[in-house]
Amino acid sequence: MRKIFCILIFLFVSGYALGVEISTYWNDQNQKVVQVNCSYKSSDLCLQTCNEEYQCKVLEPICIDCVGTSIIMTYYFQEMGRLIYNTGHLIDPYFAADMLSSDEFISLSARSIYNHIDSFNSFSLQRRFRSMCNDGTFNPIVFFSRENSGTIGQPKWVWCESGIYEAANYGNVSFEESYSDFL
Repeated sequence: MRKIFCILIFLFVSGYALGVEISTYWNDQNQKVVQVNCSYKSSDLCLQTCNEEYQCKVLEPICIDCVGTSIIMTYYFQEMGRLIYNTGHLIDPYFAADMLSSDEFISLSARSIYNHIDSFNSFSLQRRFRSMCNDGTFNPIVFFSRENSGTIGQPKWVWCESGIYEAANYGNVSFEESYSDFL
C-alpha cells in the first residue's frame, strides 16, 4: 500500500512539473515570440503571465547587443552548460511569470538566431544547451535579465521539461561596465 501511495505521489508531482512547455519563434512581423503552453489547470504560469489558462504568447523585445559576435554573446554561447549553469534549484513559477510579463528578459537556445558563434542548432551547441537540464529536455531555453540599456544581462532561469530552474553565471562575469566604456 505504501509503495502504491509513493508511486501515485511521484506521478502527480511529475505530471505537475511537466505541465508547462516554453518555446520561441519569430513571427511574420519579425518579432520574437515566447509561447507558453500550460497543459494542466494546476499550472499558474499562463494565468499569471497573460490571464489565459492554457496558452500565452509574449513578445520578446529585441536585444540590442545580441546580434553579432560580441564578447558577451561569444561567452554565453561558448560557456553554456559550463560556466552558465543550472543550479538545480526549482524556482517559483510566479518569478518566471513576472519576468515574462515585464519585457525585462532575453531568451537564448541552441536555435537562437543570435548565435553567430556556432552553426545554427549544431550538435555541439545542442549538447551545451541540453547539459543545462538533466532530464533529457530536447530544446532548453535560458532566460537572461535585460539591462536598462536594452543589452543582455545575467542568466536568471532555464526552462527544462521537469521544471523551471535557477540559472547562474559561475564566473559572475559582468560585461555591463566594460561595455559602457566603449560607448
